[in-house]
Amino acid sequence: MSKKIFLVLSVLIAAQFSVSDYAVAQDILTPADEMIIAKTEVSEITSNSAKIYWQSTSFPGNGEYRYSKVESKLSESAWQTDGVINGEATGSTFGSMASLNNLDADFTYYVEVRKGRNYGASGGLYYGPSKMISFVTLYDRNKDPYTCYKNRDGKWYYDDRPIAVADAGFKVLQSCYYAKDNSNVYFKDQEIKGADPNSFKLLTLNYSVDENNCYYNDYHSDKTYTMSNCQSDSLRPLSEIYAKDKVTAYYLGKKMDVKDIATFRAKSGGDYAEDKYTYYNNGAMTDKKTYIYERVKGRIVIKTEDNGAAYYVHPRMNKIFYLGRPDDAFKIMREQSVGITNIDLQKIPIGLGNLTGSESPDGLGKLAYDSKFTKKQNGKILLQVQNKGEAWYVINGKRYFLGRPADAFSVMRNLGLGISNNDFVDLQGYY
Repeated sequence: MSKKIFLVLSVLIAAQFSVSDYAVAQDILTPADEMIIAKTEVSEITSNSAKIYWQSTSFPGNGEYRYSKVESKLSESAWQTDGVINGEATGSTFGSMASLNNLDADFTYYVEVRKGRNYGASGGLYYGPSKMISFVTLYDRNKDPYTCYKNRDGKWYYDDRPIAVADAGFKVLQSCYYAKDNSNVYFKDQEIKGADPNSFKLLTLNYSVDENNCYYNDYHSDKTYTMSNCQSDSLRPLSEIYAKDKVTAYYLGKKMDVKDIATFRAKSGGDYAEDKYTYYNNGAMTDKKTYIYERVKGRIVIKTEDNGAAYYVHPRMNKIFYLGRPDDAFKIMREQSVGITNIDLQKIPIGLGNLTGSESPDGLGKLAYDSKFTKKQNGKILLQVQNKGEAWYVINGKRYFLGRPADAFSVMRNLGLGISNNDFVDLQGYY
């Protein structure tokens, strides 16, 4: 098995290629595995501030975050490091923590967090996959006196409907939908049965949790109900209607039948979602997805939305390998090679445009190409065992010489295939 490489490729391929299939990538060799966000928490929520915490699996890294009041605008926000606390000061070697201040009261905020790590003296930075979390700031009567909740002569009302069981600890959480007191949590004027006021937290206006249960606000029935068998410590809204915990996905608060919870994510466009096997609409499976692995196996894929991070998709092993600096890429590509004889190698045309003529520059003499044999080698890295161990990369019916690190780097730059972060999820195996 090759060593993990931890530096992002600095070349960004200009031509972007969108892939819409999936890969069966089970053993993925990438430094991102160490920087998966394994835990998130939002605490100390007020009308204008909140504290966010995120923790990676097994590498400390440097935390970054960005946030927005509009989920679809989150990707347009700049990543921030100011005020981020990393490491032991957070209570965990792998943790990061930041305070969000000057927030608007009574709003849903979407926060994206990630971990990055430096690599050696070069100062390069590689990022693990990000994760989105959300919370709702508290209502502030001083900033916005309007609320559907009113106190009249010591009694609380929602519009003109009395909340009969409200006690002296009554507090408005959200101007027209949620409140709590010392004993109960309320949606409008309705008591949410079983909800714990001490741990109750709004994730969005639709999804909420306490330490025991998850809740969904159904706008059709105008009621908030308890979600069946939901894991409140891992519930994560993916949109206004979709959410998931560690084992289950939900549509409108109801459990969905999904093929792969690890890669399940909502798509822009409201009712649509996907995982690495299937597309979903209105919470139901629609069309199967064709294998992204079958489309890109043997290729070098470039994450065009992630600083040009490059990966080699092995043509037979259902694995991807992260490629870093020229020296790193050269080493990985040689380690994943398979041996080939001189006689077989000369059956494959050379792909360098300035190498033409009847004599092969690899010293094998007259060229005798074999298109069927060449097709079988597509995507492989071949090691010329009868010479000095020269390495060649075969793609699109031609072989490219990987003589030096700079050559391997050039091959990636010229032959890499752009892939979006969304499509990369299906290769990576988690979201």
